[in-house]
This record gives sequence, C-alpha cells and structure tokens, in this order.
Amino acid sequence: MLIKINPFDTLFFRDGKPFSMGDDSWADSLFPPSPSVIYGAIRTLFLGNTNFATADKLALEEATKHITISGIYLQTESGYCVTAPNDFAIEKTENNPQKTILQPRNAAAAGIVSNKPLTQITYPDFVVDNEKSKGIITLFDLEDYLKATDVAKISPNAKYFVSEPKIGIGRDNLTFATDEGKLYRVDMKRLSNKTQIVVELPDFPHKWLSIAKLGADSKLAHFSVEPNKTVSAQIPFTLAPTDTLFKLYLATPAIFAQGWLPAWIKPENDYIGEIGNGDRKITLQLTGTALGKPLPIGGFDLKEQQPKTMCRTVPAGSVYYFRLVAGTIEAVKELLHCKTISDYLPNEGYGLAMVGKI
Repeated sequence: MLIKINPFDTLFFRDGKPFSMGDDSWADSLFPPSPSVIYGAIRTLFLGNTNFATADKLALEEATKHITISGIYLQTESGYCVTAPNDFAIEKTENNPQKTILQPRNAAAAGIVSNKPLTQITYPDFVVDNEKSKGIITLFDLEDYLKATDVAKISPNAKYFVSEPKIGIGRDNLTFATDEGKLYRVDMKRLSNKTQIVVELPDFPHKWLSIAKLGADSKLAHFSVEPNKTVSAQIPFTLAPTDTLFKLYLATPAIFAQGWLPAWIKPENDYIGEIGNGDRKITLQLTGTALGKPLPIGGFDLKEQQPKTMCRTVPAGSVYYFRLVAGTIEAVKELLHCKTISDYLPNEGYGLAMVGKI
C-alpha cells in the first residue's frame, strides 16, 4: 500500500551540521527527509490510533515490528519521482547542452588517481552543469536511465520546493525577554503545488490517523492511505539473461558497515563478495562507483532517551558498478532490484536499490 504525505505548511528537517544559537546560527535543512524521519511518523500514526500506552520500550518495538518501508518517493504533477543519479550529467553551455550517462572507464589507462582502489572510474569529457544535473527525475526518466537508452529527454527538476528561511531569537523563560546572542535562522522548505512524499509498505489492516506532526516546529501534514497500490511495480528490470555487467542505483540513503562499502563486499578479495543463499546466491565484483558526498544522519532514540549515533550514509543518487562472477541475472533481480539493501535499518527504507544496464 501507499501512504501519501501532504504537508499543510513549511517543513524543516535538520541536517547533521552542528547548530547552536549565536555561534552557528544558520540551521540547514535536509530534503527529502531521511527514511528514519518518515518511519517515525508512520509509527506515530499507527500507535496514535491504537490507544497504545506503555512505559515498556520492548513492548513498543514489538507492537510496531511489522511496519516495514519498502520504498520512499516524491510525487509531483509529473508523476512519481526519485533522486537524479550521480552518473547523469548535463553539459554547462548555453546552446544545445549534451546529456549523457557517464560510463565507467579503466582508471589506470586514463591516468586518473582516485582515493578508491577500484579498476574503473567515471568522469565527463565536458564541464558539467551541476545545478541542472541534480534534482529529481520521473519514473519515465528513470526507465530510460536503467535501460541506458536515449537520455536526451531526462530533465531533472530542482524546483519542487521553495526555501523560506525563518529568523528567530531565544527568550528568557522567566522574563520572556530576548536573550542576548541567541539569534538563529532555519531553512524551512515549502513543497511546490501537488508535491507529496509517498511511502510504500506492505498492506496490513489498520485504521490510520489522517493528520500528524512531521519534522521540527510540530508542523502538521495530511496522511492518506491507498491500499493495494505500489510504485516499485512500475520500475522495470532491464537486464537480459546474458548480461554480466550492471549498475546499482540508490534511490534512498544507505548505511553500510564499511562506510561506502556494503558488508558483503570484501576489499581484501579484490572487492568480490557473495550475497544470497542456495539457488539465489550470487558472486559479484565491484568495479567502480559514482558516489555523492557522505550524508550525516542522526536522530533521537526514544527508547534510550538520548541522541542516536551519527552515521555517515551513502546519499541517494549514488551508483555502484558490478560484474557478475557467478550466479544468474534472475537472482540479481530477486536480491537487489527494488530492494532495501542497507546493512543497517533496511526496514526503515534505507538503501532502496534499482538495477540497470551500463
């Protein structure tokens, strides 16, 4: 089923940068929000309509363990959307800019030095317009990207929200007078018309609350439930049974055990690793990447009543290139395509991956 989140007002989701009034007075906003924020909001919706009240945190986890997010998307007037992949580039020029999917190349032959000891590297042959190359793309654009066909029609949209900075100042709790040195600014976001956050998860019978808080400042949003609907079914698997090379695109941030590397990949074994079991077991070699800047994500642990450990996540839009060493393409589909492959918190929607051609 799908849960569509439509905010009534501006939204604010803090990033991992330190923020304190007076010193670091500008608080940056992270949008789309991290999967854990969405997961927490859905748990609140569930518990708020069950009259569930207990001080036993284990009981709380037991009551909500069936909630598993299988996908997080945005929906605009153009349809469902995901983050633009990092290996898609638009040339920085005024007339007829070139659009291309960057191809992995042999790093040694190109004379490129990289901090990642992999055999391949991606880089453009022209100056990239970073502003036009980033944003979100529709599922129609994503299909062209995963098929590695003509990408001339792909046009990332970076204007699906508007920044509305808010300026405030701290007050003394006794006198209600302003406190010196406590000026701050926060980067609020207002979604464009008809833009919604869409969450996919398995159907289960429950009466959901329709309105709940989302993000900082206790902003309200409307949550509508559409049972028996999916988004992932609209994303095609484009590999042929004879393919041995493919890319893995991340539509949501991922938390991997080895930083930028999934736990099952072994650097000491020439970046070869195994995943799956039995007939669905495959052996893959990582040959290259097109990663974004690490995204720090934290939060607050209600169970422990303390801040969560900050994680350096691999951001949405990152791409991994693999060679199939052993196993079948059908097993690749079953294990990796439209699956959450994060080593940590995959049930919260981290690491939503899609497989495509190179």
